[in-house]
Amino acid sequence: MRRHWIVLLLAMTACVAKESAPASTDSSAAATALAELDSNCERWIANASTDSLVNGFFTSDAVFAANSPAATGREAIGKAFGELTRTGMVRIQLTKQLLRVADTLASEQGTYILQVLPKSPGDTTKPLLSDHGTYVTTFVKRSGEWRALYDIAVTSATPPAPPTPPASAKTTR
Repeated sequence: MRRHWIVLLLAMTACVAKESAPASTDSSAAATALAELDSNCERWIANASTDSLVNGFFTSDAVFAANSPAATGREAIGKAFGELTRTGMVRIQLTKQLLRVADTLASEQGTYILQVLPKSPGDTTKPLLSDHGTYVTTFVKRSGEWRALYDIAVTSATPPAPPTPPASAKTTR
């Protein structure tokens, strides 16, 4: 009889633990939602829709863009993207390589190709700026919506060579 009580107690404990555990996130649903969010991000950038990008993709946290100071908060993120879109037509291609999802957090790693093209319609052959590299974006799910918490990009582009000193410059030792 004592064995039955132990089995019953273990079964009840398992049920309580199962009921009180947080609901797990459906990884395939998260992957679909985040793929749509990435697609929207590419479109919003291409259309220079800074407000849509800031409000639809980001929480109010931070973006760490390659070769740029961190942009913290929606206002700073909007200003950084606004300056980039005023420079020219911005195109970005994101290629997701890895996605990890756990409850209300997800982390995506991939590659990006970024180009800023001249705004004049006939002159799109030579980019004003071209960059490529890797990124890691951490997403959080709040009120049923996934948003980027941190977005970190690392350039793979070769930095420009330092300027050569004039021939008349003397070297000191």
